[in-house]
Amino acid sequence: MPPVLLHRLEDHARRRPDAVAFAWTGADAAGHAPPAITYAGLAARVRAAAAWTDRHTAPDATVALCTDNRPDAAAVFLGVLYAGRRLLPIDALATAAEARRLIVAAGVTHFVSTRHDAAPAGVAFVTPADVVAERNGASAAPPPNRGADAWLLLQSSGTTGPPKLVRRSGPSLDAVARNVAEAAALTSDDRVAAAVPLTHSYGLENGLLAPLWAGARVLHHVTPARGPARFDPAAVLDAGATVLPGVPSLFEMIHRADIGRGRLRLAYSAGAPLPPGLADALEARDGLAVGALYGATEIGSVTFAARRDPAAGVGRPMGGVSVRVLDPDDPTRERDPGEPGELAVAAPSMFAGYLDADASASLTDGHFRTGDLGYVDPDTGQVVVTGRLKLLIDVGGRKVNPTEVEAAIADHPDVAAAVVLPEPVSETINRVRAVIEPAPGRPAPDARTLRAFLKPRLSAYKLPRTVETRDALPRSATGKILRQRIDTPASAEVAATAVDPAGFAASGGDL
Repeated sequence: MPPVLLHRLEDHARRRPDAVAFAWTGADAAGHAPPAITYAGLAARVRAAAAWTDRHTAPDATVALCTDNRPDAAAVFLGVLYAGRRLLPIDALATAAEARRLIVAAGVTHFVSTRHDAAPAGVAFVTPADVVAERNGASAAPPPNRGADAWLLLQSSGTTGPPKLVRRSGPSLDAVARNVAEAAALTSDDRVAAAVPLTHSYGLENGLLAPLWAGARVLHHVTPARGPARFDPAAVLDAGATVLPGVPSLFEMIHRADIGRGRLRLAYSAGAPLPPGLADALEARDGLAVGALYGATEIGSVTFAARRDPAAGVGRPMGGVSVRVLDPDDPTRERDPGEPGELAVAAPSMFAGYLDADASASLTDGHFRTGDLGYVDPDTGQVVVTGRLKLLIDVGGRKVNPTEVEAAIADHPDVAAAVVLPEPVSETINRVRAVIEPAPGRPAPDARTLRAFLKPRLSAYKLPRTVETRDALPRSATGKILRQRIDTPASAEVAATAVDPAGFAASGGDL
């Protein structure tokens, strides 16, 4: 783990041992013991996890962590990096097949989870509770802080081909923790809602690293161990949340529920554009001015605005962040001030490369080309995002790579080819739509059959909600499918939909 952040954690534990680091919210929180963890208790759990990691793993080991937003998971996260090992967080909603693919790709040696089904043969399995158990050395002096040698492996959504594994160093996590804490003006009096999965860069940086940097309290929403995750924003507000990093569909849920703003002093959105009408409605009714944050797995959180800008800006660059606007057709040429182009970012929090691919093609003069189109307002310094070069589909904050879903669909024996597109159901919610071309002489699978085929292969939020069949998909003279010639349906009436912790739409646990 970053050495500075861990020194700050030990300092918080020493100066404010009884201050609450983690507390639980939600309908299932009452049965959770203990009801909260203090900074002294968190530091003890982190020491125990680091001691376990030191004893049971080799210096070059890679540890995978697959669980939802629970304090034990946070302690394992910090402890493994404290010990200087590589850590791979895996989304709790991943299927067993997806988790095993990641485990193999990253060379994982130890799998920390409660999900025995996802552990491949030959990989050591252990539960988070066993890793942080006091018998591991919680009361002992902390082991050497090797956080500068640690690497965090995060799964990017990718743009072509399979998603990549991003390598982020310990010092890069220090940088983003400090930048977000300073940008959001976090203090030890704040209560920050961890509403986005900590396995995602945004959730990790804004719902764990930055609050711990500031010594704030993190509110974890407890969801049922089985069945679909259900997030109740009222429970977070009732628990006194003062800061809410969220995604657009979460703020839509707050607006529909008409629950007010509680004690929130700051709320900001990332992952997809926040519709201006929704932002205006929240501010007019509840006085909740939703700000904006911009970032990516490869670069971390890099711009911030405490209040939404009328020009739809996503904020000014944080400390040490450089933003350039490049010609999409010639990335070596910068656009003139105020002229739109592809956004490229260099930051102290940015990645050191990919574990499984060459990153050089994504870089220009040390700046990561984000695939987002936009410009920097020459008068305000605000970064304004106007569109995307990439194909990713935003499903309530989770990014779906169409090529990954298309490849899985193409494995069906009755499918010759497929194109996956977004299907808007509201201003903030997309679902996945598949348009398929059947294999010659074979009947096309219906939606139910195709979803049953895909369910073991893909996370629920990646599964197509609608499936259409075309006799033939449009192709170029060279046989390339012309994605842009497949029409996308207009926004439909919003269905009765529940929303999970990151605002990810779910219906019966299936998306």
